[in-house]
Amino acid sequence: KRIVRWFADPRLFLSFLLFFNQCSTSSARRDLSKPDLAIHVAALSMSGVSRRLEKEDVVDLVKILKRERVEVLVVNGLTRYPNVRTRVDLVEDLAAAAEMRQAFGEMMNNAGRQTVNVVFSTYPIRSSDRQSFDGIASAEFEGAVHAFVDGGVRDIQVVGAQFPPKASSDEESKCVRMIASKKKAEKRTPVILAGNLPSFESTKKAGLFEDTQAFVRNPKAGAPRIWYSGVGLLFARSGRTVNTGLGMMSVVEFVLFRE
Repeated sequence: KRIVRWFADPRLFLSFLLFFNQCSTSSARRDLSKPDLAIHVAALSMSGVSRRLEKEDVVDLVKILKRERVEVLVVNGLTRYPNVRTRVDLVEDLAAAAEMRQAFGEMMNNAGRQTVNVVFSTYPIRSSDRQSFDGIASAEFEGAVHAFVDGGVRDIQVVGAQFPPKASSDEESKCVRMIASKKKAEKRTPVILAGNLPSFESTKKAGLFEDTQAFVRNPKAGAPRIWYSGVGLLFARSGRTVNTGLGMMSVVEFVLFRE
């Protein structure tokens, strides 16, 4: 099993491309320039945003999503006030402005103040499920949302996860195994996982999914990490980080094959 690392630094990104082309035996059997579907997936962490959201934030984010051709967006650690009309609700307002479906998993609800993970998608979302990290001592409210996206070619399981910031390595591995337990029964379903994920090297032995690979963030950029399990059908073709008014966003272009 090979691990693919990607950073925002152009030199390291070039190294990634060379490594990917030379070492990925699965993709070597595929012509990545002729996929059945190309899909742009982005990840944005909102856990560090403490200010009040404004309508301009939604407008600016929609512009960035269109410019980057993002079709699936994972947002982690978003705080919302769904019953307060004077508050901008990124879940509903972004979905409407960007014409995307949304599925969210509530992690905490304190007198109407919700903290959620969200998956936005221009493709239909067949179903979704929330997951709590029960039994993890360091977890306060953290968890994950699982959305099963109909990509036309085949379904993709998209997971947005918020890991406990003070989790030990063992606890991180337990969280990974919990997420893996939600793997769709159909083994040929690719999985994309995004969020404040821990070090891939420290958790890879936890057995997330078959053939899991990782796009590892540049810590200085603060962009979310993205892992994926392609099961021979999904491959990462390119990636980058994009600055937004709400933080650094990771964007990965995946290519998907029918069989």
